[in-house]
Amino acid sequence: MKKILLFLVLLIPALKLTAQQVEDKAIAVIGNTSITTNEFKERYELTPHLGVLDDKSKYEFLYSLIAEKLWALKAKEIGYDTTAYVKSAMKILEKMYIRDALYKIEVKDKMVIPDIKIIQGHARANINLEIDFIVSSNEENIKNIHALLQKGYPFDSLIVGRDSVIQVSYGQLDETVEDSLYKLKPGEFTYPIKSPRKDENWFIFRVIKRVDALGKNSKQTDDVSSRVKKVVEQREEDRAYQNFYRKFFVGQKVNADGTVFWSLSEKIIGKIKEKKEKDKIADNEKIYLSETDFRDIQKEFGPDSLKVVFIKFEQDPVDLKDFLEDLAFESFFTTSTDSNAVRSKLNSRVRYFIERELVVREADKRGMQNLPEVKYYVDMWKNYYMSQLYKRSYIDSAKVSDDEVFNYYKSRNREITIPMQVNIVEVLTDSLEVIEKVLDLLKEGQDLGAVAKQYTKRVWTKEKNGEFGFFPVTMYGEIGKIASTMEIGEVYGPLKVPEGYSIFKLIDKKEETIQEPKPFEDVKDDVKNKLMANKLEDKVNAQTVKLAKEFGLKVDDGVFNALKVTNLAMIAYRYMGFGGRILGVPLTTPYGEWYELWQKSKKDLP
Repeated sequence: MKKILLFLVLLIPALKLTAQQVEDKAIAVIGNTSITTNEFKERYELTPHLGVLDDKSKYEFLYSLIAEKLWALKAKEIGYDTTAYVKSAMKILEKMYIRDALYKIEVKDKMVIPDIKIIQGHARANINLEIDFIVSSNEENIKNIHALLQKGYPFDSLIVGRDSVIQVSYGQLDETVEDSLYKLKPGEFTYPIKSPRKDENWFIFRVIKRVDALGKNSKQTDDVSSRVKKVVEQREEDRAYQNFYRKFFVGQKVNADGTVFWSLSEKIIGKIKEKKEKDKIADNEKIYLSETDFRDIQKEFGPDSLKVVFIKFEQDPVDLKDFLEDLAFESFFTTSTDSNAVRSKLNSRVRYFIERELVVREADKRGMQNLPEVKYYVDMWKNYYMSQLYKRSYIDSAKVSDDEVFNYYKSRNREITIPMQVNIVEVLTDSLEVIEKVLDLLKEGQDLGAVAKQYTKRVWTKEKNGEFGFFPVTMYGEIGKIASTMEIGEVYGPLKVPEGYSIFKLIDKKEETIQEPKPFEDVKDDVKNKLMANKLEDKVNAQTVKLAKEFGLKVDDGVFNALKVTNLAMIAYRYMGFGGRILGVPLTTPYGEWYELWQKSKKDLP
């Protein structure tokens, strides 16, 4: 049976206080920064890894992390931290982390877990309820139905056109509904209850019977205790949040410019319709707008229009550009191309933005941006962004001339080594929500090709169920490189690539071969691809070695070898207070080739 090298979803707290961890020691010192045991452990364990956990994978990750730090230091030295791209991303990320810090203080720290709720939860967890219900969107109508029931009208006679019997367990329903139901005996019904959701429906519930739900073995008992604790904590957290919400937002009023909203909605509607048709997205399926789509929308507006005030705060109003960048970062999707439906969705996102911005400004007033844990994670992401920009500058600069290609062709006596070729099926997306959905579908046993046909954003493979066709492993960057190490049938991902995130399956491969002499024009492209890959690898390796010397890299092997880590094999998300989600840590791709060259260069020194 082939291994599945993709990763389950792990949800972790948003801020992990480094001060509360075990003693932190430096593994590597790089210039004025370092990689500590706590940082390495967190980055390693929250990053998916190919294959089994061993010393080789642990060391390769260390070398990859060191390279990231080296590139980031050089990038900062030459001013990458002042680029519009990095400043915009850091502004959004810092807002997420300071919102979360305020959430911890105003919600998490104010939660109270009454013992009576735990006791009550255990009692309710012992019993499942078999119930049915009557529903109406009209309050007067539901009150009349309740009056009839009190007069003795049969409950079943008032249920029209459906089988409403369901079985529910503790924690599945809203707490208010649950409180009403667990007080009832079989045959009794509730007063009319308004839905806590936005659908405005009213319900009357009836208990049909109570079913024993508690298992007799210790594992089931432990599971129940864990579930009760989780339900009670979530409800108390929701209660604390609602208390904060009511107090904080009372009297707050911020408007958006209607003209700008209409203009923006028109462009978003146009882009959504275009994307649905171009990507052949089925009706009622989610249509995601990517960062590229939002860049296109920004270009349509032009620089002057982007400076126009959109969200009218009395102090520091928000312009259209800042709103669009936030929308792109958080992602935007809809299941409908109907103009009114899209405008309604966009209107909700505007309101959501305003609420979060008010929270951010409160957190900023309290100095949350200066908290060590906020600085730690913002710096982590800043270094990652700068390192990727710096590395990409080398990728963009690696060029091969026609003369170099021909000279290489001649030097090999016109025999050409054709690198290993692979064929993969891939889902490419820039949406974390899609990644989570794809992982869930694969976990259920669905075929990656069928999933790719629905979800991949790589247009030229979509109609082929995500299949690439054979290509040399020197192409497509880390995808080709990792595919070369896999066995047929293995699946890997998510992998961070410039276009977003990739999950792919190796479906076939051809080993490296020596090709008999052929006319230059017939093999020119193959030779060029091979030379480009070699040149880029040599260039990046050489520069990384150079930076290791420039910044005086020192590695403490003793500290590193003593560090124990676990391969969680999970993709980790942080759900942030007051909304928002982000990867637990930046996804660092494997890159360890440079380290051996650096070690050799040290030995070669006189």
